[in-house]
Amino acid sequence: MPGFKATPQRVVLLYFSGCLVLWVTMLALALIQASRDAPAMSPEAPWLIALPFAALALHAALIVVATWAFPQRVFGHGPMAVIFCALPLAWLIPAFWIVPALLCVIGAAYVWEASRRERPGELQASPRLRARNTGPPQSPRRRGHMFG
Repeated sequence: MPGFKATPQRVVLLYFSGCLVLWVTMLALALIQASRDAPAMSPEAPWLIALPFAALALHAALIVVATWAFPQRVFGHGPMAVIFCALPLAWLIPAFWIVPALLCVIGAAYVWEASRRERPGELQASPRLRARNTGPPQSPRRRGHMFG
């Protein structure tokens, strides 16, 4: 894509969007399988099977919405964002869900990297623009002002 720049914020957004699609798909598959096995299971069993996938999908959706709507708040408070992204690990590791736990760790690492690299006032800035903004201060005459 000629106009797409993979900034850390966009990588986080795309990664958790992919996780959202994955968890919604897993939720749908769990509900379909539970409906097929409904006569052999208790009435609350399908919901107990689908609940972890629903929780993971909701978590991923919250991260996607927060990253898209409030990037300065998410990436400006890096440690809080990382803790929020890693929150499902408190349940995934004791439940021994290895693949979802690894996906969660990778997502938290992406958020940590994005909050470390991007400054809140310069989100989605290209490297060229960021280098120009962080260069040495210029005198007023060099910027084109008449008085200086």
